[in-house]
Amino acid sequence: MTKSEILQKLANHELTVEEASRLLASTKGNTPSATTREREYLALYTRAHEAGMAAGNAATPTPMLWVVHPPLWGMTSTP
Repeated sequence: MTKSEILQKLANHELTVEEASRLLASTKGNTPSATTREREYLALYTRAHEAGMAAGNAATPTPMLWVVHPPLWGMTSTP
């Protein structure tokens, strides 16, 4: 599995950060091994994505109201 495939599976929640880190560390033939910075990035990205998805799923939309007020002092802007 290539590095891009591992990252794609991580983004799709098909892999955990630990699994992705282990796979990235073991892929030495096609791609360089994962560095500490890459593992930290993957962990941060996953946490941020999960937090954003949880916030979006927990949110309750507030409907917008359209209110038309009568013209002030009975005057209209049209002739």
